[in-house]
Amino acid sequence: MVRIGVIGCSEIGRAHAGAVAACGAAELVVAVDAFEAGKHVLLEKPPARNVAELREIADAAMEADRTLMIAYQRRHDPVHRKAGEMIRDGALGKLYYGRVRWFTWHHYPLRQEHCWRWSTRGGAMASLGSHLLDLQLWLMDYPRWEQVTAWAHRDIAAKMVDVGDDAGDDLMVALIRLENGVAIQAEASRRIHGPIGSSCELYGDEASYIETGRIVRRVSRDEKTEQPVGDGAPGKSRQTRAQMECFIEAIRGNAEPDMGIDQALAMQSLLDAIYGSAETGETVSRRDQV
Repeated sequence: MVRIGVIGCSEIGRAHAGAVAACGAAELVVAVDAFEAGKHVLLEKPPARNVAELREIADAAMEADRTLMIAYQRRHDPVHRKAGEMIRDGALGKLYYGRVRWFTWHHYPLRQEHCWRWSTRGGAMASLGSHLLDLQLWLMDYPRWEQVTAWAHRDIAAKMVDVGDDAGDDLMVALIRLENGVAIQAEASRRIHGPIGSSCELYGDEASYIETGRIVRRVSRDEKTEQPVGDGAPGKSRQTRAQMECFIEAIRGNAEPDMGIDQALAMQSLLDAIYGSAETGETVSRRDQV
């Protein structure tokens, strides 16, 4: 029996606690300072404020010889896992475009201070958009980013929370070019007057995949087909449970952590580039960060 502690029991913490209870192979214990106490860690996203901080965490995990896994749960859904296999086998043809969007409505100030401070990188793109960016990159076997141009709107948080120049992004828009030739348009907002919800779409020259678990092919202007992948019903609860099962198996030495440090660093590097571009107004190239 694996014993698990949850540090921080807000909405996400409660979801993880529920996943532990559902697994049956683990039980919750009193939370401790994990790595210093020699414990394994499932770290919620975004895992750090920048690549340098994430490397410190990775070094601590290596020194303690413990498992570190980052919590991006969408990649654990059996529908998305099957879709990833199909996409990497060419089900969509040659990939060329991706689009991710997560719009919601939150009242400021949020209970989680990191979500509305620019310096913590916990704003709309890091805490919401990165979920969908991870899924999109993971479906393509995590190609590296090459160039990023981003823009942020920060006025709403600045007016409603007394943080001065440290107001976080209530809206972020980014255009990302990948080494495999795919361009991604990413949008994330914590507070917007419009339809709310999330979407992840990946387009190839033969078909597209959408986050609801369907491969779409259009045969004419007025006719298209939608092929469900698996049961075509991705869901947060089973994603979170599958993620916890993966973490437990990694602790036991029966599997590699998913996501591990390499992909975590790749995602953090992309987020650093997005926030850097939004802050300076300049396009950021990966070669400039090496």
